[in-house]
Amino acid sequence: MPDRPDQMHRLLQRQLRKHLGEDVEITPPWRSLLRAINETYEQFDADRKLLQRSMDISSEELMAANDRLSQELEKQAVVLNKLKESIRALKPGEPDRDLSDEDVLSLADILKEQIALRNRVEALLREREEGLRLILESARDYAIYTLDPYGYITSWNAGASRIKGFSTEEVLGQHFSCFYTEQDVALGVPQQLFDEAVHAGRAETQGWRRRKDGSLFWADVTLT
Repeated sequence: MPDRPDQMHRLLQRQLRKHLGEDVEITPPWRSLLRAINETYEQFDADRKLLQRSMDISSEELMAANDRLSQELEKQAVVLNKLKESIRALKPGEPDRDLSDEDVLSLADILKEQIALRNRVEALLREREEGLRLILESARDYAIYTLDPYGYITSWNAGASRIKGFSTEEVLGQHFSCFYTEQDVALGVPQQLFDEAVHAGRAETQGWRRRKDGSLFWADVTLT
């Protein structure tokens, strides 16, 4: 503990010099009192520094929180704009206008409408596909089959099985050129017809075609 004025808190030193002079000497009866006063000054300084530190930390935390909030608001604004773009895409027939936040809140209803519409369209497509399948299955006098974009067989009707001799299991995944003669394949006839159908939407031809057993038959062919 300080026993001399020059060892005490600077404010207490100033008060002692002001009221008792520069060469003041602390006598034993005053030491306990001055020590208590000195501790009060030092504790006040410590408390003030702690308070300032707390204020600095709080300010830094507040600024950091404000930055995080600003970033979050920017992200939400981007999401909101994306949702508005989605609403415009889901309602292409409506006049172009600025969408409000209430429009975004109605997005759930819009999505329900779109889902219901999609379900109706899918049901209609299934009905048409089933109708087409029944037609294909009943057309026993015609070989009808579908190809993927590369010319490989993806479906095969009963008429095709009867005329060409291949079962569905045997022919699915095969290239349609397997029905052409070796000479036509060498000349690139299958690919030429396929390319014509792709670009023109339709290609018609007549020629010899090969059955599973190797026998040939004359065929009128339409690719669409």
